[in-house]
Amino acid sequence: LTKGANDARSDNISTLKKAIAAWLNKLPSTEPVLNPDNRSNRGLQHNTTGRFLCPIEFDWDDLE
Repeated sequence: LTKGANDARSDNISTLKKAIAAWLNKLPSTEPVLNPDNRSNRGLQHNTTGRFLCPIEFDWDDLE
């Protein structure tokens, strides 16, 4: 029973990650385009995802 619940959660998270990448790709500022099937070049190293992950008290556009 626990294995089934864990597998379902994993499938849901995987689907959600792909949907978020596809949604972010619709933004005109997303360069380079995110590959929904590959998580490389995401997080703080990507300008669009980094902007969303940056704490509000910091200015993402401030290079210092």
